[in-house]
Amino acid sequence: MSEDYLQRILKARVYDVAIESPLDAAPRLSQRLGNRVLFKREDLQPVFSFKLRGAYNKIAHLSPAIATRGVICASAGNHAQGVALAARRRGIPALVVMPRTTPDIKVRAVTELGAEIVLHGDGYDAAYEHALAYAQTREQFGKPIAKFQLIQDLLVKMLGNITASLCMVVRLSQLQDEGKLKDEHSSLAKAFCTVKMRETVGYARELLGANGISLDYHIGRFVADAEAIYSYEGTREMNTLIVGKAITGMGAFV
Repeated sequence: MSEDYLQRILKARVYDVAIESPLDAAPRLSQRLGNRVLFKREDLQPVFSFKLRGAYNKIAHLSPAIATRGVICASAGNHAQGVALAARRRGIPALVVMPRTTPDIKVRAVTELGAEIVLHGDGYDAAYEHALAYAQTREQFGKPIAKFQLIQDLLVKMLGNITASLCMVVRLSQLQDEGKLKDEHSSLAKAFCTVKMRETVGYARELLGANGISLDYHIGRFVADAEAIYSYEGTREMNTLIVGKAITGMGAFV
């Protein structure tokens, strides 16, 4: 780690709102995995997760001219609360886009922190539905773009990803009913579905062309939410390591 990067970490303004959360040992899990495992107790933060750190550090460093315009994010829970709390602390407006299926308790938690809520979509398959409707109504050269071969190719790839992900989840339910579900099964599904989610919303953005990055068409929000799950949390990488250890018998966590 470079000295400059380390200094940026140490000087981050996260502790204006966050606590220095403790590390708790996990002896049984450590024995099971053959590695020393410690839990970083970010569940003790004001919004019950580490998401507050990145959200506040980013918002705290916005210039006054940009900050007064407010911030927007797409999230179904903890990141939304982090953004809302950070915006309230900075005294600027926050708009949070959440799926319509978001539990009321999470919606209320974000609202109580002062953010405005927009409920849109039911999940990442909403990106496919939005892209399909767009393709059927958007015209180029006198006909709907859904008539073009490359557009249909994107739609089929998206539908294939969604169907495969749903099938994997159904299989998990079957294994659970049979009493055969293991951690690596769940991790494989999460890693696979995370990749396909990111890929699917990427196809949707590609289908919409330049409109794919416009807030008027919502796809940009789906992309932001997918990227947060794929990259920000390290979801795919960690679950890949769990599956890798199960199939090889060798841990690669460190």
